Amino acid sequence: MNLKATEIVSALVEEMASPFTKAEATLQYRPFRLGADWKWYWVLLPKDRNKALASGQADSRAEAATAARLEARKLHIVIKDIDVLGHKKK
Repeated sequence: MNLKATEIVSALVEEMASPFTKAEATLQYRPFRLGADWKWYWVLLPKDRNKALASGQADSRAEAATAARLEARKLHIVIKDIDVLGHKKK
């Protein structure tokens, strides 16, 4: 089977994802009590939510979001959705 160079390139391009394509994840965080203070626990979850990609805790929601985004950058993933558990919207 003889293929032209352009046909080979087309086949390879179709099979390859862009080098800038990143996996998507959900950032989920929730407040929790630690002694007399409230802290924020965060976790990065893949689409199927079968395991944590990364997790941590911080003193505020803003610090938790920043830490999660830094970890996502290290893991080459992008945060698509955000879930806040245990926090009622007003």
